[in-house]
Amino acid sequence: MTAKTVTRAAIALLFLFITACAAHQPDPGFKPVDLSADARTGKIVRKADNFMIIMDASQSMAEPDVFKGVTRFNRAWDIVARINATLPNVGFMAALRSASGPFNFNQSVSKLYYGPTRYDRQLYKEAMEHAILSKGKTPLADSINLAAKDLSYAKGTVSVLILSDGGNNVGDPVLAAKKMKAAYGDRLCINVIQIGENVAGKKLLSSIVEHGGCGELSAEADLATADGVADFVKKVFFE
Repeated sequence: MTAKTVTRAAIALLFLFITACAAHQPDPGFKPVDLSADARTGKIVRKADNFMIIMDASQSMAEPDVFKGVTRFNRAWDIVARINATLPNVGFMAALRSASGPFNFNQSVSKLYYGPTRYDRQLYKEAMEHAILSKGKTPLADSINLAAKDLSYAKGTVSVLILSDGGNNVGDPVLAAKKMKAAYGDRLCINVIQIGENVAGKKLLSSIVEHGGCGELSAEADLATADGVADFVKKVFFE
């Protein structure tokens, strides 16, 4: 490979990351379903006292899938933004963490962007705006282990939501999920939204959900509409 080819490849990769990071803006056309009246009247009742969202921000999430044209990370970011815009504020304790790592190094750079603290929609949105793509493999195991520590003082039920393509992992996220379940017992549910359609990734993410004891694996297409997001929010956070 010539020096010119290497330079072009480096520029292309840099452009990909810059483009992905610059796109972190909510979809202006998204109109969330208002669930506040249902929550206020008791039509839906909070079942998650605490929640943690873990967003995969590793190198594989910088890739756009065929026919989609938007990076996996930006699609995950948009889904979290839609959930945040739909979720009624009923006294949750909330947190937001990333799963990412430096290029060519198997070490965690999982970062806590929000909480654990009282949920506030605007503050959560502002925290999301600091979440950016990183490089390297996905330290999902470390992120789950750190989430378990973050929530160690949580009272009541705990919902962990992971958004990931399920690929390029370092460590054992299934074992991490098992350990978290052992620590939290029936208080814990783990839900996962797969970004993209990686077959091996889906198998891994399914195992994480299975060892969470409750929860489901969803596809990003399930949250493509306002009604889909509202249904997901009611299923994961309410009963």
